[in-house]
Amino acid sequence: MKKIKNNKKKTVLVLFLIVVGLLTLWGYRYYNFLHLHPKERELGKGAFYAVQPVAHFSSGQTACLNVEIEGKEFIAELDLGFSGDVGVNPEFVEQIVEKSFIKMSSAWGFRGNKHEERIFNIPKLKIGETVFPYPILREENLYLWRESRLIEKNMGPAQYIGAIGWRLFKNMTLFLDLGRSKLVFCDSVETFEMKQHSLQSFIKAPLLLDRDILEFETETPTGTLRCFLDSGSTGNLIHFANPEEFSFRELIYNEQNHVKFPSFTIEGKNIGPITFYPLPLKFPFHVDAVLGMNFLLENQVFIDFKNKQLYIRPYLKSKKKKEMSQKGDP
Repeated sequence: MKKIKNNKKKTVLVLFLIVVGLLTLWGYRYYNFLHLHPKERELGKGAFYAVQPVAHFSSGQTACLNVEIEGKEFIAELDLGFSGDVGVNPEFVEQIVEKSFIKMSSAWGFRGNKHEERIFNIPKLKIGETVFPYPILREENLYLWRESRLIEKNMGPAQYIGAIGWRLFKNMTLFLDLGRSKLVFCDSVETFEMKQHSLQSFIKAPLLLDRDILEFETETPTGTLRCFLDSGSTGNLIHFANPEEFSFRELIYNEQNHVKFPSFTIEGKNIGPITFYPLPLKFPFHVDAVLGMNFLLENQVFIDFKNKQLYIRPYLKSKKKKEMSQKGDP
């Protein structure tokens, strides 16, 4: 009889400890919620619309944003070729107190180099007034970061702290207006259009996420290209087997080697000529082409992650572009 009573006491104690643990976890999350700035709390629920200016462009043309983790502010590149939430260099990882190790993970550069990186979970991340709860943090390898810089000079590791990947926005929409140095975070297409930003003049194309990267199909005079959208790449790249074994410098800097298409068609609509740097792209899977900052500085791009749709519109030229900006077009 005493044994049964002892077992009951142990069971009650275990259940009590579980309840206390759950309440503590809930209280921690509620505390974090209450201590958000009022504007931040509005973005956490329901419809939201937030305009985020680009802090600056790097010497390699990549867009950089003001980011904050645990009160520590830093500049991070917007890298939509990164299939993650946020990546930071090893030195910054060590400064983060509230982080939980998840696992080791493999990462590849477009030259085929593979590196192992640590993955963590952190409570929150801020970009401007927008709070992203419980993002996944990756300890990035600086060598892989340098691989995607094609033209810039004098870029040392000390100039790089982190990157924001596409998965941070996977439950919302993202408008890239990088030609005007801004982004828009939004909960839905409907909210975006309620702000009088019509998408009717944009070309709409299916967003392909089956390989965990942002892709869509285009037509060129030589056939179909499945393009990988990557704001972390300086330029537009096209796969080239390089049978003559040209050096990397020859492929990038010698214009005679560049691949120039007089037309570039998306869903039957031609957006004009485009130029690619030919490189032997060595991802774990075949990639036809990469559209980098050269493309994103010439086109507005609206990404609807939830409905897997991509909207693209070339910027109007010269006077027309100025008039469009004055009218408040997106």
